[in-house]
Amino acid sequence: MNAVVFFAKLELVVIMAAIGAYVGLGILTRRIHVRGLLAARPGQPVSPERVQALLLSVGAVGYLFLSLGAHTAQGLTFPSQGLLALFGGSQAAYLITKYMRPRAASSPSDRR
Repeated sequence: MNAVVFFAKLELVVIMAAIGAYVGLGILTRRIHVRGLLAARPGQPVSPERVQALLLSVGAVGYLFLSLGAHTAQGLTFPSQGLLALFGGSQAAYLITKYMRPRAASSPSDRR
């Protein structure tokens, strides 16, 4: 049974590494377009809210992935209350600042 758990963990790591390598290569070769990913609209500067939301989301997924590898025999553990509060607060801050940010003036063609 111990060998099965070992190979399951190894398979999980290999599959996740392959997916990560494929996505990373796609970004580097520009098959996956990420231009404007962190900007609110094309041509605008990087939005700090989007950077914060992206980093916290990637961090939360990384934490869950690492906890899955550490607790395979017990199953997936529930994230700590602190992590949930941090993630929820981050997403709330993103949504509030997105809502409060002044909207760009509409163009004359939109006023018809």
